[in-house]
Amino acid sequence: RGGRVGAYAIRPHGHHLADKGVIIHAQNSCTKFMHKIHAQNLCAKPMQCDKSTMKGRQRRLPPSSVQEKARMVMCVFGRMAGVIVLGFGLVIGGNAMAGDAVKGQKLFKRCKACHYVDKEKHKTGPHLVAVIGRAAGSLDDYKYSKAMKASGLVWDEETLAAYLKAPKKFVKGTKMAFAGLKKDRDVADIIAYLKAAN
Repeated sequence: RGGRVGAYAIRPHGHHLADKGVIIHAQNSCTKFMHKIHAQNLCAKPMQCDKSTMKGRQRRLPPSSVQEKARMVMCVFGRMAGVIVLGFGLVIGGNAMAGDAVKGQKLFKRCKACHYVDKEKHKTGPHLVAVIGRAAGSLDDYKYSKAMKASGLVWDEETLAAYLKAPKKFVKGTKMAFAGLKKDRDVADIIAYLKAAN
C-alpha cells in the first residue's frame, strides 16, 4: 500500500498523521518528565550543600526568630531573678514578720514569773516597760550579768527576736534561764505584745 523512494518509505496520508500524533504525544510526555526531574532537582539542592554552607545557613536566623529567642531568654532570667529576690527578702525579713499582740499576750504568761510588762518593778528578771529601743543592761536598779552589761545591744525587733529564740547562745553568760521560743511566729507575737503594751 505504499511505495519506497530511494531509502525512504512513502506511507499513505492517514498513516502519516497517526505517526505524527504519536510523536507529539511522546514529546509532551518527555517535556512533563523533564519538568518533574527539574523540580526534584530544585527541591534537592539544599541537600547538596556542603557542611560549611549548611552551618552558615543554620546560624543565619531571621530577625524575628532572633528577637523571639531573646525575649524567651530575658523572660527566664527575669523569673529567676524574681525568685532569688523574693527568697532573699524572706530570709532578711523572716524575723520581722507581723505579729499578733493578742496571741503574744497569751504567750507572755510563760514570762510573767520573771518579768513585769506593765509596771517598772523587777522580779527575777528586769521589767520590760519601754524595752523597745532600750540599751541592754542599762537599768541602774537591776543587777545584770556581766555578759549582758558588756553586750552593747539595743533591744529592737531584730535583737529581741534573736535573743528570744536562744538567749544563752545569743548572749553567752546571761542569767536568763528561759530556753527560748522555737517558732518564729511565737517570737513575732511576743514582740508585737511588748510593743503594744508600751
